[in-house]
Amino acid sequence: MKQTLKFFGEKLVFTCKQGPLKGFRLLAVVPMRFLKGSYEPERTEAFINTVKNGHIVYDIGAHMGYYTLIASRLVGPLGKVFAFEPHPYNLRILRRHLELNGLTNCVIIPAAVSDQTGKARFSFGTGTGTGHLADSGEIEVETVRIDDLMARGELLPPNVIKIDVEGAEIKVLNGAYNTIRTYRPFIFMEIHDTSLLEVSDDLLLPLGYKRFNLGQVFYQPID
Repeated sequence: MKQTLKFFGEKLVFTCKQGPLKGFRLLAVVPMRFLKGSYEPERTEAFINTVKNGHIVYDIGAHMGYYTLIASRLVGPLGKVFAFEPHPYNLRILRRHLELNGLTNCVIIPAAVSDQTGKARFSFGTGTGTGHLADSGEIEVETVRIDDLMARGELLPPNVIKIDVEGAEIKVLNGAYNTIRTYRPFIFMEIHDTSLLEVSDDLLLPLGYKRFNLGQVFYQPID
């Protein structure tokens, strides 16, 4: 039954009538909070107030494209959004959302962001938003290191990075350390373990960041 609902949900398209995704065409499989405009309101507001026309945004753990779509609208034709997502189902929905809305300023990278480039096991978790890297994962996925992609010229320098990777946040930061140190982007990050917050502080505060709590965590570079 669940698979049947997913199948039909991928065939139904709605135009969002309210909230940050107003006007976007979305598949019926998205969380209802996307359509109602009630998803992560505090972080969403801060994200909207931070991303500017012409910015380069990394959406790490893009899921079905909530922040990717918002960022695409905000950065405009002069900007670019790089959306990283390893989950096969989420990737399919993400690609359809870009197609449905004719978005040409977004690049999808079908991989998990980590502290090394290669392959790793990935667990589906308990839902589409809880997939994560895990040694006991059901499938194998590609992993990428942001600093490696930058060194190869496959990414543009970021102005804003959003990270939601279900526990692998420190691996992402370690793999992007040189990029963050050089370009000092704004960083929105969901922390799933308070012990990781101390580690992220140890990494980012010495680089000239100030931390704010917005439901999740927001690191702002200090001028």
